[in-house]
Amino acid sequence: MSQPAQPTMLSCPDLAKRWGRDVKTIRKLIAEKKIKPNKITNMFPLDYIEAIEKADIDLDTVSAFALRAKDRKIEQLEKENAMLKSTLLQVAVTANEVAAQLMKGQAV
Repeated sequence: MSQPAQPTMLSCPDLAKRWGRDVKTIRKLIAEKKIKPNKITNMFPLDYIEAIEKADIDLDTVSAFALRAKDRKIEQLEKENAMLKSTLLQVAVTANEVAAQLMKGQAV
């Protein structure tokens, strides 16, 4: 029997249950800008919550400034990653074009 699909977004009550906290504490963390829900849905993306959990961040003691600095670094690295993927794709396309031209030259 398969397991039910895991949600991709968590509400405040869902997050409170997951972390063993009450909803007031979750709302306090939001007010302190230590965690941030999605602007449109006001829910938390599961990958965002898992990243916080993996980083083993103590939200009770960490400053909002330190978290914003981490967020900015992540955004910077994501942009850099996208740029590198684009460059790699361009190199692959160029390599394929060169290989095709070489194959044409050998066929003659």
